[in-house]
Amino acid sequence: MGFANLDDDMVDATASSVKTLTQPETHPKGFSGWLLGFLASMLVPISFYATLSLWTLQDGGLSTMPLFTFAVLALFLTATVAFGLMLAKNPEGIAASKSFFVLNVCAWLAWSILGKTVAPALVAATLHGIGSWIYLSRSARVRNTYGV
Repeated sequence: MGFANLDDDMVDATASSVKTLTQPETHPKGFSGWLLGFLASMLVPISFYATLSLWTLQDGGLSTMPLFTFAVLALFLTATVAFGLMLAKNPEGIAASKSFFVLNVCAWLAWSILGKTVAPALVAATLHGIGSWIYLSRSARVRNTYGV
């Protein structure tokens, strides 16, 4: 009676091992698909904040609008560092990207409260931030590429 269970367990273990050995790895990994699109979408705020940084510094914004200039430079640097870390396949790039999205939405919200911008920019920044946050949190490709 005890040997019958042993044989069944051995057959189950062998079948399970053969099954896992013969199945090809289908987990997405690397910079393609949605991850490539995400990285490309990061270039939009980077270029926007780079241009805005140059414009404010050229216009003497550091002396006339120091808080605004600091905020724009901080957003530019945060986005650039996040992008660089993600290209280097560093897992900290995910946290840096999420930090950028939070800061970006807060900056656009503050700018909207001050009455300096239109609602579509706030909506676009918010949707991009929320969509990116969800993608970075739930994507199998992101988990496999960055090992998180």
